Amino acid sequence: SHQGIPIPHRSGKKKFRPTRDILHVCGMLLNSDTLDIFVVHLPSRSGGAKESEPYRLFAAGQLKAAVDSIYYYRHHPQILIMGDFNDYPDNASVNKRLSAEAPSQNGDSLQPQKLYHLLARKSAIRKHFGSYKYQGEWGLLDHIIVSGTLLQPEDKKYGGVQPFRTYYGMKYQGGYSDHLPVWADFRLIY
Repeated sequence: SHQGIPIPHRSGKKKFRPTRDILHVCGMLLNSDTLDIFVVHLPSRSGGAKESEPYRLFAAGQLKAAVDSIYYYRHHPQILIMGDFNDYPDNASVNKRLSAEAPSQNGDSLQPQKLYHLLARKSAIRKHFGSYKYQGEWGLLDHIIVSGTLLQPEDKKYGGVQPFRTYYGMKYQGGYSDHLPVWADFRLIY
């Protein structure tokens, strides 16, 4: 399924400028788990980062409410949030409103109903890391955030879930392969 989550133009007495809806797409994975994907493009920094921050905080609050409702209704919530937040990982819309933080390096303290920012640690330790360049400086305004259930290993004994095979021995299962796809990124230098 899919739906647009509208961002109201008013909150109490304060009038907000119009902004984009948040796209929520929901689908079934091969293992019959549900994956919820949110694609966002939060309000810009037009007029200044501080002056426009309330708009991003309000939109992030709407996103958080949608995520919390999934946590309430799903037994095994698997959530992926991505897009242009027009804020950095340490800004309030990401850090406080969504409470998205970098996962621990060893991954032993992951919580299923917590959000983790996959790029936060890298952006904190690398000076020239980001998804856009403004006035000669790289910055990270585009984020990939996931729920803890997407980071937790499901099968410690055998190293994780295996692909859905066509055959298991001589028994036909109707899957696609017993191998995962491989890929590589190539960069051409002229």
